[in-house]
Amino acid sequence: MEELEYIKRIEKDAVKAIERAREEAEKKIKEERLRKRERIEAEVEKANREMEQKILKVRKDAEKEAERILRRAKREVIRIRKNAMKNMEDAIKFTIEELINNA
Repeated sequence: MEELEYIKRIEKDAVKAIERAREEAEKKIKEERLRKRERIEAEVEKANREMEQKILKVRKDAEKEAERILRRAKREVIRIRKNAMKNMEDAIKFTIEELINNA
């Protein structure tokens, strides 16, 4: 009878040890899932920050390029206006000379 009690006690201890091991395993799984989720969130945040920085850089570069294009366009407009004025002056002079010569 003593042996039966001993076996029951060992079974009971084994069940308790198995239950503790299962609980510990579940706890570790939950902790690992939490760490994994935190790592993923941290990586997503990092990626978002990097994308924002890249967007800002591209935006600044685009603004600089637009300013450069506008400056070049303004210079070209000024050059064209000067040429147009010179051509108009030449045309007026030519017209006046023709009127004077044919008068």
